[in-house]
Amino acid sequence: MKNISLFLNIALLIAVILLYVDRFSGNKKTSSSDVKNDSAANTKIAYIRLDSLMNNYDFYNDLKTEFMEKQKNHEGNLSTKSKALERRMMEYQDKTEKGLVTRAQAQKLAEEIQLEQQNLLAMRDRLQMDLAQEEQAMSKRISDSIAIFVKDFNKDKKYDYILNFAPGATMFFATETANITDAVIKSLNKRYNSANPKKK
Repeated sequence: MKNISLFLNIALLIAVILLYVDRFSGNKKTSSSDVKNDSAANTKIAYIRLDSLMNNYDFYNDLKTEFMEKQKNHEGNLSTKSKALERRMMEYQDKTEKGLVTRAQAQKLAEEIQLEQQNLLAMRDRLQMDLAQEEQAMSKRISDSIAIFVKDFNKDKKYDYILNFAPGATMFFATETANITDAVIKSLNKRYNSANPKKK
C-alpha cells in the first residue's frame, strides 16, 4: 500500500514538473482556438452592391433592353389580335341585333369568335411562359457571368470571401473600404465591351 502511494506521488511530481516546464519554457504551442482566432482576424472580406452592379453592368442592361423589346412586341401583337377580336364581336352583335344573319350563321359566327378567343388566350399564355423562361435564362446568364468574373477577379486570392450586399440581404453593416462594387463594374464592363463592341 505504501509503495502505491509513493509511486503515485512520484508520478504526480513528474507531471507537475512537465507542465511547469511546458508552460514557462517559452515554447508556447498554439491551441486550435488560437489558430481559429488568428485565421478569423486575417480573413479578408469584400462585398459587391448588387443593385449598383445591375444598374451599371452593360451586359445586364443590353439583355434587359432586348428582353423589354421582345415583351413590347409580344404585347403589341396580342393587343392587335385582341382589338381585331373585339371588332368581330361587335360586328357579330350588330348583325344579330339587326337580324342581318340567320340563326345558323349567327351560331357559326359565335363558334368562330369563341375559337378565336380561346386561341388568343392560349397564345397569351404561351407568350407569357416563353417570356418567363427567357427571363429566367437571362438571369442565369447574368449570374453566371458575374460569378465567373468574380472568381477571375480574385485569382490572386486577395479576398477569402466576396459577398453580395443587396437590399433586404442579411448583412446589416459593411464598411466602405470592403466595397469593391465600382472596381467590379469597371472591370466587368471593360471585359464585356471589348468582346462586344457597340455598333455606331
